[in-house]
Amino acid sequence: MKTSKRVLGMAVSVVLAVFIFLFSSSLGLLILSLVLYSFVSAYSEYEPWTFAELVSWVGQQKQETIIAVVGFVVAFWIAVATWQRQKRTELRIEAGREVVNHFLRVIDLQVALEIFAEEFVKLRRDGASISRTDALEWAYRISVFLERIPVARAQRKELSELIQGAHTVKQRNVPVLVSTGFFSLPFQFSLKQLGTLQECIWFLIPEVVSGEELARIVLAPNEPLDRRLNAFVKTSPLVREKMAGAVGGMWAFAQYPMIKPSALAVLMNAKEWFLDERSDC
Repeated sequence: MKTSKRVLGMAVSVVLAVFIFLFSSSLGLLILSLVLYSFVSAYSEYEPWTFAELVSWVGQQKQETIIAVVGFVVAFWIAVATWQRQKRTELRIEAGREVVNHFLRVIDLQVALEIFAEEFVKLRRDGASISRTDALEWAYRISVFLERIPVARAQRKELSELIQGAHTVKQRNVPVLVSTGFFSLPFQFSLKQLGTLQECIWFLIPEVVSGEELARIVLAPNEPLDRRLNAFVKTSPLVREKMAGAVGGMWAFAQYPMIKPSALAVLMNAKEWFLDERSDC
């Protein structure tokens, strides 16, 4: 049953592709005209002109008429081709802007979460050697960190939603953007980096309401927490750096041919785009 549905779906897709090709391209219309011409010759009582008769008829027309008709056809074809090219470019830039802005927001949230995680690591490291003379400074750092916890939780929630929503952005825009050819390479690479990032962001962000409670969590030995924090602090900047380069590549491909990406840069980054790397998370 599943096989028959799959075959039916493929057949419908092929029929739709052929239909679109025949009615939306000059070559398709030419092929369709030739098919109709052959059917008229075979199954109709009317006999269409042959190519020689058509050429002879055109030769009998006035030179001014031929020039006017040919000029109109050429001008119309150039105008339509220019309009289509302009619209394709506008659609690519609009779609590319949405994709790039999505990933840029991810990078912004990454930076904010990295700062939070690095401060968390420093607090746990410094807390082990805190002295009485540093108690005032320690209390201040704890109070500042406590205020940042709700913001960090909200930022991580938004970051997780953006990571999950990247595939929706892909489905909505890639059909337009793949017309540039190489766009899918940095896009797929960025999606892979998002998968790595998703594994790393789920370190403990304490749910506390007081500085004393937060201080106890910071000072308490917790090897799994240290491992998750260090993995995020180590992995996230690498992911961000690679993804930032890929985002720049996507924006350049989206603006093609107004901005032509460097072939050398594509070749140099191709290895990273296809390389399967392991994270520490």
